Amino acid sequence: MNILSFFFITVLSFFIYICYLYSLNNDHLNNYSQWVSILLGILSGPLFIFYYWSYIRCSLQNPGYVTDIWRANAEENNIRIECRKIRNYAPNVYTVCDKCDFMVRPERAHHCSICNKCILKMDHHCPWLGTCVGEKNMKFFFLFLFYGFLITLYITLSITPTFIQSFKRNEADL
Repeated sequence: MNILSFFFITVLSFFIYICYLYSLNNDHLNNYSQWVSILLGILSGPLFIFYYWSYIRCSLQNPGYVTDIWRANAEENNIRIECRKIRNYAPNVYTVCDKCDFMVRPERAHHCSICNKCILKMDHHCPWLGTCVGEKNMKFFFLFLFYGFLITLYITLSITPTFIQSFKRNEADL
């Protein structure tokens, strides 16, 4: 985990959420009654908590680092270990990573040049998470994206009437 990206996303997320809550509480920034503003603020809380929880789980969880267990697994199950690079997917063929001291890795494992480790079912290295997205944190990555989309949609829909009304006021002033 990259501490700088973790700090950046944490500060940015809380800043956006606090600005949203402030806009709900400020009479000049919204036209909602006090009860509607409180209700919108309360409903946004669980979305933000789920969003941040999935971010924490995804960024702190091991993405699926390849360990020495795979060599023993290959020998125990008579799985062929290929020492050269395989371009296409080959089921039940393990390869050797030349960058990880020739560590045996299963099919669909790839080496990340940023983490300098092989990752099981590696999707990509995410700079926002500060880690790779792999087999063991893929679920939380998708939850992070899903809750991020939901909270963005929620904030957008709850602030849209205020924007529309402010444009109508500006047109009336002209």
